[in-house]
Amino acid sequence: MSNATGLNNFLFGSLHLELRGVQISAVIHQLQVSGVRLEHIRVHQDTTTLVVGLQDFWPLYRACRQFGVKLRVISRQGFPFVIRHFKKRKMMVAGMVLFAGLLLFFNSLIWSVTVHGVSEETSLSVLQVAKESGLYVGAWKSSVANLQAVQARILKRMPSLVWIGIDIAGSQANLQVVERIGGVSGTSSAPHNLVASKPAVIQRIFANRGDVVVKPGQVVHPGQILVSGDLGQGKLVPASGLALAEVWYTSQVALPLAVTRQELTGASVSHQDLAVGPLALRILGWQQPDYRLETESVSQTNWHLGTWRLPVQWRIVTDYEVTAGAVTKTQMQAQQAALELARQDVFAQEGSDVRILGQTVLQLRILHGKLYATVLTRAEEDIGVPASIPTS
Repeated sequence: MSNATGLNNFLFGSLHLELRGVQISAVIHQLQVSGVRLEHIRVHQDTTTLVVGLQDFWPLYRACRQFGVKLRVISRQGFPFVIRHFKKRKMMVAGMVLFAGLLLFFNSLIWSVTVHGVSEETSLSVLQVAKESGLYVGAWKSSVANLQAVQARILKRMPSLVWIGIDIAGSQANLQVVERIGGVSGTSSAPHNLVASKPAVIQRIFANRGDVVVKPGQVVHPGQILVSGDLGQGKLVPASGLALAEVWYTSQVALPLAVTRQELTGASVSHQDLAVGPLALRILGWQQPDYRLETESVSQTNWHLGTWRLPVQWRIVTDYEVTAGAVTKTQMQAQQAALELARQDVFAQEGSDVRILGQTVLQLRILHGKLYATVLTRAEEDIGVPASIPTS
């Protein structure tokens, strides 16, 4: 039996039959002449078994009656019989569908949010800020798909944190938090270390004071000491220096491929008014523009008498004719725009001191006239922050 025949029997159903009688060969011959497909024909001493498609059952049944051959159904196979089976058990099917729906529903929610690495008091604060940022028990997992944005909002709201990592496993959200050690500022003269503020790969590191304890190319983690203020033999200094490291940022970008842009045609109409408080009295220019689309530009004087601004001013109003046209970007142009938006996203998070090392498009797709891209941006920045020297 070919794969096509097997698929046809499954979709439309098939019957495994037993034929009993002396004219079985005549039945089979007539069906083959009629073009009825018979499969798995097995001839026994008094009976013959075969498989026939459900749509060919009635021609076989009529032939059996014609030649006096008895017919018995051994088994029924295929999709129609599966449907028939489930129709007889509607409550069971409804229960299965309900169970699958509830399983999908509950798996789409976050049922546990756990904070690790900080004290219980700080954990409560982190949970509250996370809730205000959209991450809480009962939140849809799809609503917190952009974990980088949630992390950035929490760090912005809680300057006391050096770093936070969020991992969603199933229905549980785990927040790994590194807290900034208090009592030390960047210009403090109290002894302190320089530690990493985020996960990174060290590129260059210089120490003005203190001992460098990491080397270029080394992967560092939040809170790890970069420049130690403990020089040994009880001598402590305020560590200072520059720790330039490669940091990775992931940005989710969406932008339309087709945009509407307005352009000036060069035609314009102006009039001049005498503005008295909120009222405007037209003095010059009475022509009314007859443009389908227009944009208005207002230029007004700023007359003063000493420090007092006069309530009477002169105003020039110009109406420019514009045309609107659709501009469609190519995929390459849209991709370049996505890379630029990702760059601006990094600058918005970390400031203009960051140097972009490179960008990679991790995922790119076009859906409903929009380009969706996941962009990895490699940036070089100073990740050193002061932290108190632990007392043993």
